[in-house]
Amino acid sequence: MFLVKMQKFVFFLGSTIFRLFQRLLDSFVGIIPSENKEKETNKQKLLIIQSKNIGDFIIFTGILPYFREMYPCDSWEITLLLSDGHLKIAEFINSGVISAEPLFDNLITINQLSFIKNLLYRFRFQKKAKDLSFDLIINCMSKSRHIDQLIKIINSPQKLATDEALGRNENNGAKDLAKKTEYHQSIYTTIIESDKSWLSEIEKNANFINNLGFNGKVDGIPQWNIPANRIELTLNSFKIKGDYVVICPGAFADYRVWPAEKLAQVIDHIWAVYKINILICGSPTDLSISQKIQKHLKGAKVRCLCGETDLIQLTSLISSAKLTLTMDSGPAHISIAVNTPLVCVVGGGHYKRFFPYGDPQRFRAATKELDCFYCDWNCKFDKPFCVSDIPIETVIKEVDFLLKNETYSAMLSGI
Repeated sequence: MFLVKMQKFVFFLGSTIFRLFQRLLDSFVGIIPSENKEKETNKQKLLIIQSKNIGDFIIFTGILPYFREMYPCDSWEITLLLSDGHLKIAEFINSGVISAEPLFDNLITINQLSFIKNLLYRFRFQKKAKDLSFDLIINCMSKSRHIDQLIKIINSPQKLATDEALGRNENNGAKDLAKKTEYHQSIYTTIIESDKSWLSEIEKNANFINNLGFNGKVDGIPQWNIPANRIELTLNSFKIKGDYVVICPGAFADYRVWPAEKLAQVIDHIWAVYKINILICGSPTDLSISQKIQKHLKGAKVRCLCGETDLIQLTSLISSAKLTLTMDSGPAHISIAVNTPLVCVVGGGHYKRFFPYGDPQRFRAATKELDCFYCDWNCKFDKPFCVSDIPIETVIKEVDFLLKNETYSAMLSGI
């Protein structure tokens, strides 16, 4: 017991000292004079910050065209700041996948983990950021004190966010809220009051654009049109022929992953009923899940591509698939963006906040609602079971609904 208390104390002391060094470094960067570079363009300059996870970024692309409409390319230069892992997919969608017109002009990437934990990286990044200058900075839902610090040092007469983006409409005590408000007012010139009713992420993004001053209707659902030559290139590179289903068994957290033995039974059903090729896709860390699935298969033939595709190749594969079966993860949002029929195995933590959305006849949620849903993953049990306990029959029912509809649609199109 004493050893555990000592470990906690040492960890607390170390964390406190590290945060102190962070603040000292931030203060030091603040007094370094910035280089006064002459403006290289007559256009006004906008910095949009969207530095959250890949799923959040994919959803965010649904409102990118509205930014471009509000800040047209003939008078505005848009720079997007995002996580470094999203660089290639951002460049890809900006090359005509969403719009013929580029939706942004420049990209800045940040490794947030390094920015938080590596003091040298933090110093160098802030030093470069201090030399940047924009006419307007917009923080899009990046609830991070570290991002606030970055915005603080970048030169701009207008720095804008909503209270939702800053996390100020969450359950804060009066003292905590007052402290947050004072801190944010020292950074942002404008903090917009957002809708206080419960909204999904799609609705929050649409509300955000309307709060910025866009008067028209905002759809907010990402819509990507993957070029046929890109799809063909990907299929040829992996020597894929014929129809196929994409299975993405991984997720950000283990409790969002459906058991491998259950997935195997669904895959066996797809193979037995539809005789369609099955690709298991994901990151290198999903290889172990794929191996577990394959051990439980009784007859289905699958091909594992975990760790072999980048995000662009995965997007191309999903866009040409007959069906995608995923967990509550990035590939689910990719499937919606490219309009591929989707079954998403989803639990209760964020249910209806991130998924489901879009056409309910095409994008299906396989779940079993419980009284404890909508907990924001603050589970009252020792371990969440709202995903693992979803019945096999529930997932098969949703898979059949979509594959039978796809088969029927294909028959009609051939008449």
